This record gives sequence, C-alpha cells and structure tokens, in this order.
Amino acid sequence: MFYGSEYSDMKPANREYAFVGSLGGLYRLLRGCWRRETCAPRLQKKWSESDPTCGQCSITAFLAQDIFGGGVYGVPNSDGGFHCFNVVGGAVFDLTSEQFDHPLEYTMDFPQSREMHFAKAEKKSRYETLVASLVGKAKPQADATALRALLAAIAAAAVWAAACPGVTIHRSFRTREVGIGGGAGVIVPVERKVAEALDRQAQEEAERRLKIVGRVTGVENFNTVYVTPNGGQRRCVRLEAVSAADDADAAAKQRMLRDLAYRKTVEIHYRSHDQYGNIVGIMLVKNGKKKGLLNINATIMEAGR
Repeated sequence: MFYGSEYSDMKPANREYAFVGSLGGLYRLLRGCWRRETCAPRLQKKWSESDPTCGQCSITAFLAQDIFGGGVYGVPNSDGGFHCFNVVGGAVFDLTSEQFDHPLEYTMDFPQSREMHFAKAEKKSRYETLVASLVGKAKPQADATALRALLAAIAAAAVWAAACPGVTIHRSFRTREVGIGGGAGVIVPVERKVAEALDRQAQEEAERRLKIVGRVTGVENFNTVYVTPNGGQRRCVRLEAVSAADDADAAAKQRMLRDLAYRKTVEIHYRSHDQYGNIVGIMLVKNGKKKGLLNINATIMEAGR
C-alpha cells in the first residue's frame, strides 16, 4: 500500500471528484490509469505493469491536490529533482511511494507549485491524460455507486417512515417516480421495475437494522456522537451518509447536531460498524411537540445544501 494509507477514508474536498469516494478509492482507480505514456520520459523504460507508480509522482500529487486540497511537497532526488507527495491538514500521503524500495523522509521543506511543474508541456500533457483516464474509468463505477446510494437512501427512508407517522414512501407508476416524505420529499425518476426493486430493498434493509435507545452524552464532531444506552456502556456512533464540504460546513453541522441531539434521548438504527468498531447508523430524536421522530441525518444534510 501507499505511504499514508491510514488516511484512506479521507473524503474528496472537490465535489466534482466525489465519484472517487475516498483517498483509498482514488488509489485503486489510479492503479488502472497509470501507464507508460503517463510516466516521466526518463523513467519510461523502467516502467512496468508490476511497478505502475514509477515516474507518476508529480502528476499524481497535483491530481490528488485537485481532489483533496492541501499542498504538494517534494523529497529531493539524487538528480536534483523532487519526488512529489501530498499534505492535507495533518495527513501526509504519497500515492506513488511503492516505486521505492526504501523509506523516504517526508518534510515540508520543499513546497512544489504546479506552475513550475506544468511549465513543461509534456508533463502537463501527461497530467491531462491521467485526469481523462481517471474520469473515463470511474464513470461506470460512479453510476453503480449512485445506484447503491439511492438504494441506501430509500432504505433509510423506510426506517424513518416506520418511526414517523405521516411520512411515507410513495411511488407513481404514471410518472415513474419514487417519492420520500409526505409530499415534500425527494423525488427520484426511476423505471417501474426499479421502483419495485427499491421497495423490496427498503423493506429488507429496515428489517436487517438493529436499534439502540440512549442519551447523547457527547458530540465529537459534525457526524460523530457518544450515546449511553439505558443501563449500558457508552457507544461511539457515526451518522450514516453525513459529510461536510469544508471546515466551515463541518463546524455549522456540528453546532446543528449539538442543538438537535445533545443530552437528549435518541434512537439509533444501524446495521454496520466502521473500521474502528463504531456504530454507523441513523439517529432519530423526538420532534419537539410534533408527532413522530426527527431523522437527524437527513435534517443535517438537507440544511447543508
């Protein structure tokens, strides 16, 4: 794996590249995009499919910067050039580190600029080729990811509808649409057979989810809280499908999450855990004086649009 792979879950800051999913997702896609024509000319004879990262460092680092932000820095080479890597916040990663058989010393002593690198026409051309290859390779996967996200949204709505009187999942065969909510929900155009499949998926998803009830005793960030079940141990819960576009968005969503849930009794509907063992689920809370429960995940994401 690449250096800094512990940050594989990092999400894109640039929504135009949301299809990569994460830093780890970008790495997996790039392994199918790196080829001899995107390799630095001086290393093209050395490049092979078994060593695809060879000669790809600068164009890859600047593409990663396009997607995740941050800065590009260099490790001095013996030939007077630099091997490029990325720094985003406190995360240091090098997607092309596997071309080396020895560890590198990553410091921020040598910042790199795309103006300097792309002054070379051949390097800019290689970068554009890599971008085009990434976008072309990702499209079918992005379509599949979008469908999975739609299925998850319908499934989440089924849980919400079960907990909230007056909120329904409805389908119109005439207009070939599926709606979530009491007339003011999300409308997604789909074919009739797909709509029927979505209904079945939603029902199965709802039945598979587990539930805990407890009090929110801490808000870690914009999508993570601590819930203490009645008579149980405190659990860390990450809100499913809640993300932030930037630091300001994250701060605003964290404030909203605190206002909606802190020190309140909530229901957590879940079916999975993340890599750290934290619950990943949907959080419902009593909706003030109204009947039913408020879906905090949906409320936070809707407010951020």
